[in-house]
Amino acid sequence: MAERARSNGWLAGVRVGVFVVFCAVMLVAYLVRRWFARGRDARWRVAVRWIRAWCRGACWILGLRWRLEGELPRGACLLVPNHLGYVDFLVLGAVFPCFILSRADLLGWPGVGLLVAASENPTVSRGRGRDVRETAVQMRERLEAGHAILAFLEGTSSAGDRVLPFMPSFLQPVIDAGAPVVPVGIGWSAHDPRVDVGEDIAFWKDHEFGPHTWRLFGLRGLEAQVRIGQPIASSGRPRRELAEETRQAVCELAGLPPGERADL
Repeated sequence: MAERARSNGWLAGVRVGVFVVFCAVMLVAYLVRRWFARGRDARWRVAVRWIRAWCRGACWILGLRWRLEGELPRGACLLVPNHLGYVDFLVLGAVFPCFILSRADLLGWPGVGLLVAASENPTVSRGRGRDVRETAVQMRERLEAGHAILAFLEGTSSAGDRVLPFMPSFLQPVIDAGAPVVPVGIGWSAHDPRVDVGEDIAFWKDHEFGPHTWRLFGLRGLEAQVRIGQPIASSGRPRRELAEETRQAVCELAGLPPGERADL
């Protein structure tokens, strides 16, 4: 077995402490700023700016860097990347001014739930029917207000060696709003060749959040490569067709083959 990169426990401890303080300070500052926002649209503008600032600060604390290829989209759109794990949304949230489609169960997590709820991100549960319709309403409202939304349409993460099938149901609010879909490819590398992207950066299969996060906090030199594709028009498109076209574009941008969900 190849030797794994060493995670620095002292560095992890310092970063965790700084991160907790950072989150507390940022949350208080955001709540104060939001108090003076008048109306829903003003709150949402404040929220989008705060999400980006929070993600950038988190990336700085964790030492996450990125290289960007392509032009940042403007206005309402659905940003659709491939998905390796929780570090993806930190970097992509730092790059793009956007809302992030978040799992509803995160609302019950200590600390994390407060951040998700306060930032007014649209949420999605694992239920069907009414839950999906409610998510669609949240997405469409934000798109019609001119905001971008980041959504991981694979529905789960992988080792970064494939792009799983996309869930077409979450493309319906984009089609209804007439907003474009922007494919995004993300890949990870490290200065230390002993860092295993599939184990140290990707969060999937049987990984446990606590140990995985602690190890990640103690690593150095992690860098994301973010490639932005051309917008894909959605108006009037069948959502399954749009989902497959978007996935093919993401595969090309990420340099990955399409994979099947059953492979996991």
